[in-house]
Amino acid sequence: MSSLRYRSLYTGLVLLTIGALLLVGCSGNFAPTLPSPDGEAPPPPDTVDIYGQVTDSDGQPLAGVRVDTTDGTHTWTDTTDEQGNYRLEEVTTGSRGVSFALDGYATEHSLAVVEDQDVEVNAVMASPTEGSPTECPVITLNDPVVDLETGIATISGSASPVDSDNVVLLQNGQATLIGLDVSGDTGTFSNVVVLEEGQNVIYVVVANAACTTMSEAVNINYQPGAEGQFYFRVTLSWNRDYADIDTHVWAPSGQHAAYYNLEINAGDLDVDDVDGYGPENFTCRTLEAGRFRVGNNNYSLHGAPATACTVRVVTGSLAANRVTRVLGPYTLSVENFNGGYPVTGNTASWWRPCDIIVGQNGSVEVVAADNQELTAGIGPAAAASAGPYVK
Repeated sequence: MSSLRYRSLYTGLVLLTIGALLLVGCSGNFAPTLPSPDGEAPPPPDTVDIYGQVTDSDGQPLAGVRVDTTDGTHTWTDTTDEQGNYRLEEVTTGSRGVSFALDGYATEHSLAVVEDQDVEVNAVMASPTEGSPTECPVITLNDPVVDLETGIATISGSASPVDSDNVVLLQNGQATLIGLDVSGDTGTFSNVVVLEEGQNVIYVVVANAACTTMSEAVNINYQPGAEGQFYFRVTLSWNRDYADIDTHVWAPSGQHAAYYNLEINAGDLDVDDVDGYGPENFTCRTLEAGRFRVGNNNYSLHGAPATACTVRVVTGSLAANRVTRVLGPYTLSVENFNGGYPVTGNTASWWRPCDIIVGQNGSVEVVAADNQELTAGIGPAAAASAGPYVK
């Protein structure tokens, strides 16, 4: 594994430290190598259960599947019974990546948002084309690259042996799924994370049929300079590498940020990810008081199965208060974008996760989406030849 050194493109203060790789319990009963759930302390507050059933591609229940999740501090694990049922008890609230592993089957991952009630997460496991790994995955992290202008960090590296095409990334205990580019039994990953002001603790969690491994901790203490200041940022990610999901934000002025119009007066959209897991980020950099409306569109699933989308909203140093919210996952079906306007709510091809209200003093509030009809407005940076339906 690499030693960490700091590389920055801009001025500012970022402190990086890295902990030891956790490879405990790699032998015997496929024990997970995550932090052990000990009995010395009472369960943390605000917990619920994650439960569900695991089946094969023919719909038959699978027994003996190892199911686990972690928030980076605590780990929850269970094994499916003869009916394929499992239950992870007293899981802390937040975004959780759930791994499903069994010898002879490709490892599966799902994203669950745990709030105020038990969450059902089912999984379907398909047989791999070759034998399952018999050794725990080893994770190698490259040096993270921190961009202080945009307040992001690129986390990249590799893992081997793997039997899945995605893994879990944890940032301050909140999970997202990231894709693996697999060649043989080795997978490489590269993912952009949006830094929160202050401490950011980042892990990569990799599961295979043998066990589950959590990487070293990447600690980034981010204090944004003048270039990196913003009011709020909306981050969209999804769990299928073939999907093209789009972020849309309507500002109080009516201007509309989208893949064909990245910049509006209030802020900008960083990228249009057409065939990956995201993330796509809209950053509000200029104070524009009023209601921002967020919409996510299934531009194309390329005829493949549905995808689950997650939205994360965080405030920056310009905001008068601090907010971190995770919404979803919301399932978008194979019904693709067909003109798509007007937008009035959640449909097979649209998800309206929230609205964001910005006060005159820079306060930020995440609220339920309203039912106002939204149309394809064009902002000042859109090229005259750009059309809303062409990529």
